[in-house]
Amino acid sequence: AIGYCLLDAVINYTSSKYQVGLSVENLLNKKWNQAQFDTESRLKNETRSISELHYTPGTPFFLKGSVAFFF
Repeated sequence: AIGYCLLDAVINYTSSKYQVGLSVENLLNKKWNQAQFDTESRLKNETRSISELHYTPGTPFFLKGSVAFFF
């Protein structure tokens, strides 16, 4: 597996009545694998097995906002 480094950021503004926030995941939009498995498979009539790499891609650049009200 190839190593990676991710950068996330969160900023919030809070007052007595509300809170507004902004959150960014994978700020640099780095390609990464969240899960990765290397398996070997062979069909009934094959003499050699084949190595297969299965992975779940990680979250790309993701921006979300939030608002909360206090009462």
